[in-house]
Amino acid sequence: MPQSRINLHLDLTSNFPQAMTAKNSLKQVFLNLIKNAAEAIHEDGNIFVETRYNKQEPDDSLDRDDCIEIIIRDDGPGLPNSIKSRRFEPFVSTKGDEHAGLGLSIVCKIIKELKGTISCQTEKGKGTSSTIALPLES
Repeated sequence: MPQSRINLHLDLTSNFPQAMTAKNSLKQVFLNLIKNAAEAIHEDGNIFVETRYNKQEPDDSLDRDDCIEIIIRDDGPGLPNSIKSRRFEPFVSTKGDEHAGLGLSIVCKIIKELKGTISCQTEKGKGTSSTIALPLES
C-alpha cells in the first residue's frame, strides 16, 4: 500500500490571553484528533489546524463567554451517515476491528472536564472538521 502524503497547514493566532489548563489533557486531545484526520486521508491530503480568540463584545446577543477555539479539519472522505450521530460514543469506529473506537469518546470526556465544548461537522467526500471551544477563566 503506498504511503499517503499529508500536508499540514497552520493558522495560529498569536495574541491569545493567558489561560490555565491541563497541558497533558490537551496534548491527548490534539494527538487523537490529528491522528484521526491523518488516518482518514487515504491518499494525498491536507490537515488544517487553526486557532482563534473569540472575545464577547458588550453588545453581543449570544450568551457565551470569551473563549479560545481550536479547529482541526481534514479533506478526507468524511464520516458515513451511520457514524455521524454516534461519533463520540465509545467503541464506535470506521477503522475496523484493529481500532478500539475510544479516541473521540476520550476527546469528548477531556473537553467536558475542561468545561469546554467540541462540535464536529462532516460531509461525505469533503472531510471532517472538529471545533473545540475552551472558556477563559475570569
